[in-house]
Amino acid sequence: MLLWMVAAMVVVNQIPEATMATARNDFVSTVQKHGWYYYMLSGYAMNTTGEYNSTIAPSMCVCRSRCDVNPSCRAVSMIPLAAGDSSGQTECRTSTYPEILSEKGNRPWLEATEGAFHILRTDAGDQKLPQYNDGLYYNRPASEKTWDAAGCPLAVARTADQLEILKMELEQFPPSAGAMMYVGLRRDANGSPVWDFGSHTEPYTLDSGLIEDSLPSSDPAVYYLQKDAVSAEYKFVASDGSTPRRVLCQRNHLNIIF
Repeated sequence: MLLWMVAAMVVVNQIPEATMATARNDFVSTVQKHGWYYYMLSGYAMNTTGEYNSTIAPSMCVCRSRCDVNPSCRAVSMIPLAAGDSSGQTECRTSTYPEILSEKGNRPWLEATEGAFHILRTDAGDQKLPQYNDGLYYNRPASEKTWDAAGCPLAVARTADQLEILKMELEQFPPSAGAMMYVGLRRDANGSPVWDFGSHTEPYTLDSGLIEDSLPSSDPAVYYLQKDAVSAEYKFVASDGSTPRRVLCQRNHLNIIF
C-alpha cells in the first residue's frame, strides 16, 4: 500500500528521512518505504480507458490515502483540478494493474499530464532508474547479432536528444565492434526510413544528411549507426542486416506514451 507522501509534492505529513530511501533521475524517482518499493513520475498520469477508475478527492493526500486502504491498488495518478494546487480538489485515478508486480508489460500506460503525479508499486528487485532523461531503459548485449535476430526492441531516436543517447551508447562498445551498432531503423515499403517499434512504425524525422543509403531502392534495407574513424561523424548506414553487429536494446518499462 502507498503509505507515504509523494516526495515531489510539498504538502502535509512530511516523512522523516530515516523511514524512506529515495533516488531520482529527472522526472522519475524510486522510493523504498516500510519494505515496499515504488516508482514516482512527475508530469505523467494514467489516461487509457479501462486501466483505471476515476473519482474526485479533496486533495492529493486524500487521493493517495484511497490507494493506501485498498490492498489491490497498484498505481495511482493524482491530477489537481486547479493547475498548481496540490492541496485542492484532485482527480484521483487508481488502478489494479499490474496484478503481478513483476509483469512490466501490464503496467498502466502513462501520458504526459501537466501537474500530475503518478505512483507505481513495483517488485523488490525492480528499482533501477532510467539511465537517461527520456525515461527509457537501455542495454548492450555482449554478442553480435543480425538485425532480425537482435532478440530485443532495437533503440530508436524520436528526438535529437535521443540521437545523442544513441551516440553515447555507441561509444561504450569496445573498439572490436568497429564503431557500428544496429538500431531500430529500416526502410518502409515506399523506401522511406522509419523507426520500427515492432507493433508499428513512425517516420524518421531527424537530419536527412545522417542517412547513408547506397542500396537500390527496390531492396529492403535496415540501418546501423556508425561513427566514421576519420571524420568522427555519425551516420545511419543502410545494409541488408545479415552481417552480425552489436545491437542496442531499448525498453519502455514504465509504459510511457510519447
